Amino acid sequence: MAFCEIDVDDETIDDKKKEDLDHNVQLFLGIIICIMSLHMYFAPPQTLVDLPVTHETHPKTLKQVTVEAKTDS
Repeated sequence: MAFCEIDVDDETIDDKKKEDLDHNVQLFLGIIICIMSLHMYFAPPQTLVDLPVTHETHPKTLKQVTVEAKTDS
């Protein structure tokens, strides 16, 4: 029984490892981008952007008003 020796270039093995690493990095970055997109889609706007406060009251410009109840009797 004769054994055959197969010559495998070290360069092809290194290229294959580099190619696998490139694909793994691309997959990892794609998953990170997907997670960030989902977070930004479902997050409330106040957590993403500093929105100005629109219901701020200024006590100096307010006037005191008295309200009297009227009855029809």
